[in-house]
Amino acid sequence: MRRAAAFVASVAAMASVAAAASDAIPWLTPSGNEAERQPPMPEHYARIDAAWRKRWGEQNRRARPTDTFDRLRLEQWNHPTCHSVAHAYGRDLFRKEAGANRTIEDQLDAALDICGYRCTGGCLHGAVNAYATAGRVKDPRFSPNIERICARPALTKIVDLGECAHAVGHALALLGGPSRSGDPALDACGGAADASVAHYCSGGAIMEQGSRFFRSDAKKRCGAVRASARAACFYFGLRNVGHSGVEREVAGCAAPGAPGRGACIYGLASAFLKNHMSVTNAEAGARFCEGLDEASRPACVDGLMFRTGKFGTADLRRRACAAFRDKDLAKLCRDVAAAGMYSLRKNALVASYVSG
Repeated sequence: MRRAAAFVASVAAMASVAAAASDAIPWLTPSGNEAERQPPMPEHYARIDAAWRKRWGEQNRRARPTDTFDRLRLEQWNHPTCHSVAHAYGRDLFRKEAGANRTIEDQLDAALDICGYRCTGGCLHGAVNAYATAGRVKDPRFSPNIERICARPALTKIVDLGECAHAVGHALALLGGPSRSGDPALDACGGAADASVAHYCSGGAIMEQGSRFFRSDAKKRCGAVRASARAACFYFGLRNVGHSGVEREVAGCAAPGAPGRGACIYGLASAFLKNHMSVTNAEAGARFCEGLDEASRPACVDGLMFRTGKFGTADLRRRACAAFRDKDLAKLCRDVAAAGMYSLRKNALVASYVSG
């Protein structure tokens, strides 16, 4: 109850700050939160795995590795931005680290030391998933706690709290999805004090459930979830409409000023750069954002740029932001791009569209 109250207070406080804006846009707070650390890029693992690849190539020209870590390293090399396939590797590494007198926390730490950030964090996500499942087997009341897990040194040396919360969201969904009595995963995510942490956690929970979560009507489904999860729901529910379909779909969002409008716009904007990160698509996204009602534009900018923080190049981010003709939106775009995909620096921005 206290955490839920803290979340509401956070949203209210951030909304009041946003309402007080004059010439500047106070969405991002660099003094309170540093920019998200950039996790190790694929090039990092290409270097440190080079000796292994050479040995493997000399000894096993055609055979596929049977060892989990070898398979992970080969996947990383063959598909540098791999992700979902590595969830299974993380789960397997966690299981392999079981041993006498080892706690599940020890297993998690050992698996994370092997995973690192290979496959853009996919192995890490899988290890956290396996940890949660093992905890539930030991204790039916067990539920992974964002603050406790994300404070573990084995995790803090790889990712910051925002992305860790996303990983915990995946784990929470594995332990229990929606039912007639509610959605325990989204409820647990919504207990986070920060709007951004709740949002990133909710994204992990929804992503884990995939199409099962949405049933037949994504907009209807997302309109019914708790406010803290609504933007994440629209992000996964609408991002595949294709940028050519965004203008048609926007009519189905809530009216300007109505609850849920910003969350829906955030999800739609993500469609521009979801499947093809090009400058042309980024320019189309900028025109879309600038054509919206003023209150919806900040959510649109964050939705447009969200994935670029992890999967886009620095040049794409620079040119996408340069496409904005409105100088305030261009500045917000640059700030969002510099903050990072799962940055807590965006708490005020996230709070503005999860609350309205």
